[in-house]
Amino acid sequence: MLCKCAPSPAKTQSGIVNLLGTSCLIFISLVKCLVKIRYFEEVRMNEQEKDNEKNVSQYPLDPEREADLIKLQSECTFMWTNKEGHPMGVIMSYLEYEGKLWLTAAPNKARIAAIKRDGRSAICITSTGTSMFGGKTVSYKGHCLIHENNQDIKDWFYAALSERLYGESAEKLYQDTSQTKKDQFVEFLDTPGRVIFEFKIEKTIGFDGDKIGVDTSDSNADEE
Repeated sequence: MLCKCAPSPAKTQSGIVNLLGTSCLIFISLVKCLVKIRYFEEVRMNEQEKDNEKNVSQYPLDPEREADLIKLQSECTFMWTNKEGHPMGVIMSYLEYEGKLWLTAAPNKARIAAIKRDGRSAICITSTGTSMFGGKTVSYKGHCLIHENNQDIKDWFYAALSERLYGESAEKLYQDTSQTKKDQFVEFLDTPGRVIFEFKIEKTIGFDGDKIGVDTSDSNADEE
């Protein structure tokens, strides 16, 4: 015999259904709140990234300063992707000629096979170590063409790179700038299998850190 005080099975089942329904509504509301929070957080982060890009883009490297940097610096970071898609980079000497950057590598270097497979590459040059001091950079996106058996290009490039690194017009990178040293460097480069990279620039991103100091000084002067 059922106790008169105990709820009937029908009422108990109804109560459980109502409780589950309420719990589901609360859960759905929480999910909606979390989605909204995530959405606004992504919007905030995107706006912050845009502000950061805007802040950096306010201080571009002027073409004249870019030309000075290319002339004064002698090494760059050359970057490509391997067959697994991982980015790679090495420091290489370069020569600028007619708006292109020219580099060279020995035949056993992995970057050669990578560039033959996919010529998309990038180069970054910094002012650190030059008379411009630090804080100036230029990055290039482009495509690289490999020259393997063109002796005319090799004869021109090896002599030009040697003059760039050891000539009187370059910054004093090495103590010995004699013609003998230049000839020795050309002989070192002119070996079987060595290849030459012709890098064609497609996009330029420059940054001049000196402008930040000027901008800050102007702002402080305005506040005073």
